[in-house]
Amino acid sequence: EGIALGTLLSQIITLAVTVTVWSLKYGRLKKYLRYADLWNKVALRSFFKVNADVFVRTFLLTIVTGFFTFASSSMGDTLLAVNALLMEFFMLFSYFMDGFAYAGEALTGKFVGAGDRKNLKAMIRRLFFWGFLVNLVAVIAYSFFPGELISLLTDKAEVIRVAKSYTFWTVLIPITGFAAFLWDGVFIGATLSKEMRNTMIFASMMFFACYFVAVPLLGNNGLWLSFILYLGMRAFVQTVIARKRLKLI
Repeated sequence: EGIALGTLLSQIITLAVTVTVWSLKYGRLKKYLRYADLWNKVALRSFFKVNADVFVRTFLLTIVTGFFTFASSSMGDTLLAVNALLMEFFMLFSYFMDGFAYAGEALTGKFVGAGDRKNLKAMIRRLFFWGFLVNLVAVIAYSFFPGELISLLTDKAEVIRVAKSYTFWTVLIPITGFAAFLWDGVFIGATLSKEMRNTMIFASMMFFACYFVAVPLLGNNGLWLSFILYLGMRAFVQTVIARKRLKLI
């Protein structure tokens, strides 16, 4: 109950701070708001279409990560603990990448809205440059200090011992996944939500197809192979789409 209450309070505080900051910095713009604009059918249709696409993307993301945990539970308590532990490597990396994705989302919207393709291209190059540097740091940390990182998360000797057998998969997380995080931000900013949704549908299908083939043969390695393939497919397909739709590369 304490965790639930803390989560609820954090959301309420976030909303209150957002409204306060907006009112202080942009309150003067309220005079330009018109009630009729709030019920513009064309704008509302576009708004809900984008939100529906993002919902499908997020729903599938939740399904894949949730199924990963479900599949781990069928492999025994130790592997369930190991996979939950190693998924923290993914979560840690995703927090860093999400910051870049949010920045890319805002700046992409700005430049696409202004029709400024030159600065859009320059921004995306810089976004991927800094994203690559963070990716490199993560690869080095996951490659050379896996034991130390695992020990920070648990003191269970058996879990640590087994986890060390699978840490090579965590090295592949930033390599295959960093571009997917960055493209998500760019695609949302450019309102390419349909393309992002379709990418997630395809990547999720690849995850489950690989899972049902690889897990009977490779066990837990097959599960991780499926997850890495899922991340890689997101990055690859979105890169191809970006070349076609945004003409960036």
